[in-house]
This record gives sequence, C-alpha cells and structure tokens, in this order.
Amino acid sequence: MGNSKVPIEPQVFDPPESAAGIPAVVEVIRQLGKQTGVLRGARGLLQMNQAGGFDCPGCAWPEDSAHRKRAEFCENGAKAVNWEATKKSIGEAFFSEHSVSFLSRQSDYFLEYQGRL
Repeated sequence: MGNSKVPIEPQVFDPPESAAGIPAVVEVIRQLGKQTGVLRGARGLLQMNQAGGFDCPGCAWPEDSAHRKRAEFCENGAKAVNWEATKKSIGEAFFSEHSVSFLSRQSDYFLEYQGRL
C-alpha cells in the first residue's frame, strides 16, 4: 500500500506573547521586582554591555563601542542579569534538605530559582 498521509499545509498564528517592545519591557520589570528589586535590577541592566560596565552573562553580545545604545541587551540578557543579581540566597540548610543526586535531576530553572550560594 502507498502512503495514505495527506500533506498538511503550514499554518501561521500570531504569537501568544510578545518578546519585544513594551510587553517585553513590562515583563522584565515584573521579573526584576520578583528577584533583584526594580531599582537594583535596572542599575545592573544599564551597566550591561556598556563601556566601564560588564558583558552580558548570557551571551557574547558583539558591541560596537562607538555606537552603543543605553539599553544594549535583549530580554534573555535581562533575565540572566536578574538571576545573577537575585537577593535570594541558600545556605547549609538547603544542602541538608536536598541531596546532590536529587539536585542533579532538577531543571536549570529549578536550580536558578533557589537562589545564590
């Protein structure tokens, strides 16, 4: 018997959320409020990929040092700075409650959400 599958035409949908523009800015601010605090997080973002600042911890953003914009980062870069600068911290009790074998099976998201050492 031949192949009875009918080819499916691709369908195009509007994305459920935006990854750019005002919606992305609002989401970044919301996330900063949860982790680092809006002011502390914003100060970090304004230093990222700037002369005298620091490079994005999430990528190797190629910057043109003569033509930098004030907001020289993407949403993923903002998330990376947010996780790195979180006020959440973990201590000895965390490791008493969670074995290394348990932690090795957890997602990066779970591990990042616990806080910094």
